[in-house]
Amino acid sequence: MRAWMLGGMRVPLLVAVFLVASALAGPLPSVKDSDLPGPPLSLSSNWRIEVVDSIDMVGASASMVLDGNDFPHVSYDDATNDDLKYARWNGSSWIIEMVDAAGNVGHMTSMVLDSNEHPHISYYDYDNGDLKHAWFNGSLWSNETVDSTGNVGHYSSIALDSRGYPHISYHETVNYDLKYARWNGSAWRIEAVEFLGQVGRFTSLALDGNDHRHISYYDLREGNLKYASWDGANWRLEPVDSAGIVGLFTSLALDSHDNPHISYFDLDNGDLKYAWWNGSAWIVEVADSYGYLGFLTSLALDGNDYPHISYLDSDPHFYPKYAEWNGTAWNVEVIDTVGGHNGSYTSLALDSLGNPHVSYFD
Repeated sequence: MRAWMLGGMRVPLLVAVFLVASALAGPLPSVKDSDLPGPPLSLSSNWRIEVVDSIDMVGASASMVLDGNDFPHVSYDDATNDDLKYARWNGSSWIIEMVDAAGNVGHMTSMVLDSNEHPHISYYDYDNGDLKHAWFNGSLWSNETVDSTGNVGHYSSIALDSRGYPHISYHETVNYDLKYARWNGSAWRIEAVEFLGQVGRFTSLALDGNDHRHISYYDLREGNLKYASWDGANWRLEPVDSAGIVGLFTSLALDSHDNPHISYFDLDNGDLKYAWWNGSAWIVEVADSYGYLGFLTSLALDGNDYPHISYLDSDPHFYPKYAEWNGTAWNVEVIDTVGGHNGSYTSLALDSLGNPHVSYFD
């Protein structure tokens, strides 16, 4: 789901990987345990890797979802031409389209598919400092400006309600607020969720069975992971984890009981962390602590409500990793180490068999 920038790093390829029994590409070359920090890690030969788009510098700010056929769809930034692009797998090849080329656009994308499996994308317009929304109606792409009141649209996250209307959480950098926009069928309604300053970075949005919204985000002022939820009348704001500087690169998912689960980065300790609400309290744990890792997290829950997380490890090189909870322990794998310095902007989705698919920027 979510896919965040790390230090403005620009490198060339959008890549997709799949833990499936297919032959999209050959298995990864072997990597010695001595090449990796911490205890021996699994580098599964079942990961299949392919390049989705290699024209110019593409793949930053990627967001991926799977359709009803388990085919991947990816929105992403063309960093060479500063455009918003979209790629989808049609069963035999990747179809790549230009979505918005009106200036320096396409940053910090978030994508979801509607009931017709047409994509909706929220993203940041760098030239104008605006939050934008693009959608495909089956034949044409359209786009619109959602919010232009100041420098808005950073770290956006999009979800659709039961009527197919888009909802977007995002950060505003004039007053440093957490903001939220929803389409009511005729106009966009915009509100500040928290406006005490320096809040709202790394937002991740999900809607529950009542179309009530849930948002995870980072409070820079306090250095905390925070969570906002709408009860039908009011926003409820609460800290989730305040043990040091924590809560960067959040990714939120709701389980079968509409309880929130959040993956995020612990800056103080360089760990991947995971928090979930058990119905009465927040449970916080470390998912991976071997190396300096946990950047750019993306979380999905399987049919057992077990978490699966893709993320970036920066020690000793940048490479993508994958962690899954098996019911008793965390299993951690390295996805790709070829060439080093790859794996930025991870985005994870699980297919109908529970197999993980990850897109990332090489």
